[in-house]
Amino acid sequence: LKAEGHLREAVYYFSEALKKSQGDTACEAQFELAQTYADKGEFETAAAEYLKVSEMYPKNMIYADRARLEAAKTFESIGKNAEALKIYERIAGSNSNQADLAREKMKALKGDLQKNQSDEDDLEKAKADMVKAKEEMVKAREELEKAKKALEKEKAPAKTKKGTCGTELLS
Repeated sequence: LKAEGHLREAVYYFSEALKKSQGDTACEAQFELAQTYADKGEFETAAAEYLKVSEMYPKNMIYADRARLEAAKTFESIGKNAEALKIYERIAGSNSNQADLAREKMKALKGDLQKNQSDEDDLEKAKADMVKAKEEMVKAREELEKAKKALEKEKAPAKTKKGTCGTELLS
């Protein structure tokens, strides 16, 4: 079913197989269920199902480490790098044949996380600079308005009044 693209039905049958199986067969069904969720684009669920494999069948030499690695890759693919890093750290600290790969992934992810933090810090500084610049623009605009009014006052013709003798008086 899965190979034919009938993913919803595959999820159903793998779930049913899990209810009736145990040991290596159940482990394989759990792994296939996780892969099917990933194929469906349900990455959060896929990652959770992969982690179940490694938690429920930790001694399975074929699927336990592979499932942890797939969970980490899945988290990484959806931008949950902190979660991926935690899993890579567990793999790297184990006797897994995937430990070297996990260490490489950890190094790359830590670099990405540090870069992202640096980018976020730069963004916050830029936002603060923009707020300060806006405040300065408001002040400059107010000063400009005051200067315009003063200039208009200077250019305005002086008001005159007629005196009692018919002469003009400046006010």
